[in-house]
Amino acid sequence: MGSGIFEDRARAEQAAAESLVWEWFSAAVAWTLFTLPAESFLVLSARDEVSAGFFRGSGHLHGELADGQEAVLPWPARFSDYERIAAQAVAAMRDVHELWLPMELTARAWTDGLGADPDLNLLGLGRHSVENLRALATVSLADFAARNRRTLESAMRVVQRDHRIRVQLARDFVASRNIEIIGGGDAALPGRDRTADCIGLVGPDHLLMVDVLLGVRNTDDLRLDSRVIGESRAERGTDSFARAMVRADPNLRATLETRPDLAAVLERDEVWIEYQFIVPDAAQRHTRIGCKTVDRRRPGAVPGLFSRHHRAR
Repeated sequence: MGSGIFEDRARAEQAAAESLVWEWFSAAVAWTLFTLPAESFLVLSARDEVSAGFFRGSGHLHGELADGQEAVLPWPARFSDYERIAAQAVAAMRDVHELWLPMELTARAWTDGLGADPDLNLLGLGRHSVENLRALATVSLADFAARNRRTLESAMRVVQRDHRIRVQLARDFVASRNIEIIGGGDAALPGRDRTADCIGLVGPDHLLMVDVLLGVRNTDDLRLDSRVIGESRAERGTDSFARAMVRADPNLRATLETRPDLAAVLERDEVWIEYQFIVPDAAQRHTRIGCKTVDRRRPGAVPGLFSRHHRAR
């Protein structure tokens, strides 16, 4: 009877360690989906069979799960929505394929858009064989999960730091012009998908949208992300991109519920969205780049390219 108690305890500890591995992996899948670039694919396979596939389109994330279910997440979405879809996908893969640990999976990712293919290092696949993990003691398996969780959280903190810098610089600039902030990024991340870093109300038909670009060494050679809007691709900094981000911004939508006059102006598209970039450098100097956008208050106006550069401390 005594040995049975020890065996039960050992099985419970082993199950707890395995659960920690699956919890870390689910969190890693959620973060990978959250940071997946537009026009990108992520495919997870078990035993040479596709187990889950995801496509990040311009307006949604679409997933096909192992149990035959589909998951569609409209953009922009909150991080908690990505966590929910990741948990659903991971549970389906584990149960349908009767996997012991997620290390039995393989992953592929690529992009049809601009830029490099997505980074899958945080998923931790392909580095440890299942046979080696089976040889680990329960304590070592739990430590394996904890180490991978710390690596994931460290990567998340880097993105969170950059997000806080972007939002704070954008909000400070808008506030310095005595403009009311009515939308844009939340101070905390992970919160939701990025639209605009800050949106201010200059006048009844005049908005200011500010984006902060980090890690730029040469402002004359900006490499900007883009999104497919409608049937064409729009680059950050263009009139069509600004209008799409303003319309999509959930914080601005919440503001419009109490501002019917502004909502009506936006609905009629009779508004000028002034668009500014802020580019900080290592010396804490900020280059502001004005992007010419269409002033819809004046019929016949056309958009241009970058209009001016100047530095401010």
